[in-house]
Amino acid sequence: NPGKLKPYYNLAIYFSKFMILSLLFSVNYRVIPTALMPLE
Repeated sequence: NPGKLKPYYNLAIYFSKFMILSLLFSVNYRVIPTALMPLE
């Protein structure tokens, strides 16, 4: 029954979007402070 898998498919799409966003944010939080840090 394909109808039973639909919620899991939507959840997987939502989870993958969340993972991509969190990955981008973690990269930004790692890159921006080092870029703003004065070079010793």
